[in-house]
Amino acid sequence: YFNLFVNDFQPFKIVEDSGFKQFVKALNPNYELLNRHAISKELIPALYEKCLVEMKSLTSTIESACLTTDCWTFRNNERCHSFNSNYTANNLAQEIEDVLNFWSLCNKITFAVSDNAYNIKNTLTTLGFKNMGCFAHTINLIFQSALALEEDLISKVKTIVTYFRKSNGIKEPKKLIQDVQTRWNSTYYMISRFVELETSIRGTMGLLNNAPNNLKPEEWIILQELIQVLKSFEEAT
Repeated sequence: YFNLFVNDFQPFKIVEDSGFKQFVKALNPNYELLNRHAISKELIPALYEKCLVEMKSLTSTIESACLTTDCWTFRNNERCHSFNSNYTANNLAQEIEDVLNFWSLCNKITFAVSDNAYNIKNTLTTLGFKNMGCFAHTINLIFQSALALEEDLISKVKTIVTYFRKSNGIKEPKKLIQDVQTRWNSTYYMISRFVELETSIRGTMGLLNNAPNNLKPEEWIILQELIQVLKSFEEAT
C-alpha cells in the first residue's frame, strides 16, 4: 500500500487513524497494518533503494544522453540538491561531473541545455559539452527587454492591480493578476486580464478613495496592441 504515500501523498500517520484502521479491518480482519515509523524508516527507504538500483542499471547501459540543468531553490530557500559551494563555473562543473559519475553517464553526454546565466553557460563549456540556451528562457529575456520600452505604463498597471488585490470587500468573479518578474508571460496574463476588466476598472476607480491614477485612453490602446504582439509568443512557450 505504499501507493498511498508515493502516488497520493498521504501522510504516514494515516495508518494510525481510527477510521482508516476500521476501513482496513472491514476489508480484511486478519491484515496487520504497519505503523508509520516502519513505513518511513523501512518501507519507503527500501523502495527508494530498489528504484535507485533499477535506474542505475538502466543508465549504465545507455550509449548517449542529453542533459538539462538549472540552479534553483524551493520557496523556503531549501535546495533540491545539496550544494554548499558558491555557484561558480568550476564548482558547478565539479558537481555536475559527480552526478554524472554516480549515474554512469560520464563521456555519454552529447548535448546540454540550460538557461542563459553566465555561470551555467561557462560550466557547460568547462565540461566540454555542446550546449545552447533554453528557448523559453531566451524568449523570456527578449521580452523582458522589449517590455522595458513600456516600463512606465506597465508600472502603472501593476500599481492599479496591487491596489485592487489589497482592497477589502472587492470581490470580482475574475480577479486581477499580478505578474512575476522572472516570467514574461505572467506580464502578458496580467495585461490581458487588466484589459478584459477595463470597463469595471475604469468605472470603479473614480468611486474609490486614494485610488492610483487611471490610465489614459491612448494607454489602454497600447495595452491592447501589446496583447496582440505577446499572444503568439505565449502560445509558443
